[in-house]
Amino acid sequence: MNIFIIDDHPLFSSSIVATLTPHYPSTTFDEFRSFNKALPELQKHCPDLILLDLDLPNIHGLDALKQILTLYSDAIVLMLSGSTHVLDMQRCLDAGAKGYLVKTESSEQILGAIDAVLHGGIHLPVSLIEAAPQLDKQKKVTDCVTKRQIEVLTLMQQGKRNKEIANVYEISEATVKVHCRDLFRILGVNNRHHAVQEALRMGLLTTH
Repeated sequence: MNIFIIDDHPLFSSSIVATLTPHYPSTTFDEFRSFNKALPELQKHCPDLILLDLDLPNIHGLDALKQILTLYSDAIVLMLSGSTHVLDMQRCLDAGAKGYLVKTESSEQILGAIDAVLHGGIHLPVSLIEAAPQLDKQKKVTDCVTKRQIEVLTLMQQGKRNKEIANVYEISEATVKVHCRDLFRILGVNNRHHAVQEALRMGLLTTH
């Protein structure tokens, strides 16, 4: 068996190898500190398992995941991250990852996760399972937000006023006000600041 570990933290990567080696003694481990270094090897062949860091240098882990699945639609990819944010977990699973592994999980949990995905299962962190009802409700809210409303929210986040937003998109200020009104209703808020904060919480906006 061959496992690729794509993670820019050498200590964590080494600890994964140390944890797995006794349980998979015939396995070869290839460690990569960036996706750019892993890509040429991925283009040659698909390993049995790919452990992929969500927070890689130069590329977001989700974009790396999409590239891998474009090469090999049946690739088994387990995402690694220090984030316990359930929206990060959900996005990875929605994008095609077979699981999401929080880096602070115990050796036993790591082994359990890898066993699960290697045998065709999905690894779900307990926090994601517990948050499922809330995520479902939240998804119904975010599905109501249009692309133009996201654009308006993005400019709100940048501190743009209604007139400035209208100028950017070449629409009337009255139309911007309608978008703001609808966004407040959908997000359950009553001002611009809270709209941005709620959009960030729901993953409609990012901090970078």
